[in-house]
Amino acid sequence: MTKKETGEFLYRYYQKRVASFLASLYKASITCDDRDIHKARVDVKKIFALFYLFEMVLPHLFKKEIHYPLLKEIFDHSGRIREIQINLGLLNQYRGMEPFLALFREFLVKEENKQTRIFLAEIKKFDENKLKQTGKTIQSITLGISRKKFLSDADSFIRNRTKRVAKLLLKENNPETIHKIRRHLKSMIAIANMSMTLKPDENLKQLVTNMNGAEVLIGEWHDKIVLLESVLQFRSETGTKKKAVSAEEPLPLLELEDRIHEDCNILLQHIKPATEKVVGAVFAFYSPVPET
Repeated sequence: MTKKETGEFLYRYYQKRVASFLASLYKASITCDDRDIHKARVDVKKIFALFYLFEMVLPHLFKKEIHYPLLKEIFDHSGRIREIQINLGLLNQYRGMEPFLALFREFLVKEENKQTRIFLAEIKKFDENKLKQTGKTIQSITLGISRKKFLSDADSFIRNRTKRVAKLLLKENNPETIHKIRRHLKSMIAIANMSMTLKPDENLKQLVTNMNGAEVLIGEWHDKIVLLESVLQFRSETGTKKKAVSAEEPLPLLELEDRIHEDCNILLQHIKPATEKVVGAVFAFYSPVPET
């Protein structure tokens, strides 16, 4: 694959992500459907991964901080909606607490409606022309990316991110550390997947499967943490109302918090070994690991 062919491939790959995002965004503005909103968010994630990639390969020509703000508000507000949707789904795991759960669901639905209104307002403010300018920038810089350079930089990126994950695993198992590990895994997965489009590799494909497994575990843990934060918010807001929800309100709230904490602790027991497996597999795949 020549440099021109590689650049054309990368640009077309980016354009497909943008086209999918715009289709989902404008569909969501009409339907307000949860699935369309979520699809738009997933597309933005893929675009952000490509921004990171272009900055990694050509740091002197592309700075993601310049282009990131174009999509940040849409990404953030769609993320809040998604978190509420996940919370509502997770409540099905905690039966036997009615009528409290019905009140909590009502609280979540009201918040979802509020965030949806904000999201739709952000769509109206979205400037598609600025995104087109970003596309022109990417089209021009991708012409300077060779297949060999991209694959080499991608390998270095994954090795260095794995080193950071290995260091984080030595620290205390707290939420901040786990969130950092997840961010590193997500970026590693994005870059590895892009590498495989240019150079298919079954061993790398298996490595990505392991990365995904660890990231999914952390994602499940993160969802529980978000649910717990919503319960605490609900308790805070209902506690300040003049009319109490019920005399027994604190008991089911505390019981729900305890059950979520227990679920989080169970997931934590699996996260570290799964992540350590990924670190070992990456170091083995890219052995020997050069010093940086």
